[in-house]
Amino acid sequence: MNKLGNALYEIHHMDMLAAKDQWVNRLHPLVKLVLTIVFLTVTMSFQKYDLTGLLRMGIYPIVLFIVGEISFRDSIRRLRIVLPLVCFVGLFNPIFDRQVIGYIGTVPLTAGMLSMVTLMIKGIYSVLAAYLLIATTSIEKICYALRLLDTGAADVPLCYSASRGGKPHDPGVQSARAESEGCSFQGMGNTGRPAASAQHGPRK
Repeated sequence: MNKLGNALYEIHHMDMLAAKDQWVNRLHPLVKLVLTIVFLTVTMSFQKYDLTGLLRMGIYPIVLFIVGEISFRDSIRRLRIVLPLVCFVGLFNPIFDRQVIGYIGTVPLTAGMLSMVTLMIKGIYSVLAAYLLIATTSIEKICYALRLLDTGAADVPLCYSASRGGKPHDPGVQSARAESEGCSFQGMGNTGRPAASAQHGPRK
């Protein structure tokens, strides 16, 4: 029960963060989703030895933490399990890439060490970007943004179900499906099939 209670508390806390009256929370969810995707794409495109360029990408999460008034300490506490797993990815690079590229004092700096640090930073940035998206956007709005990107109607109830620990046939999930499809049909106007069917009725 403690684990369930903690999980429910975390979900409720994230909902409270997303419901805060901050200008970043009021941005259209599609804008924030696209910005997150662009940020992740650019971050992953850096070469494994380009540490200087990668560090500049830290401006994005720092700005979001500040303008969204999100506690960095609480965020790290909630991500304390995920972040070590992400950092674990690059631990073996120094073993396989031992070419010395410089010295820090008398300590040799190898290419594997540098690539290990860049991989860890990429993983940390990715986790923080996803966390900040969820902390500033409710899951319903994220599902709506995914629907606008035409990722498929089935993704919306599954996404909502996963976030709430429910099943695809639960009332809340069905409501998310109906709302997302309704938003999609409104955007289609008179050119879409659903609007045409409503106007002309069934064929005889």
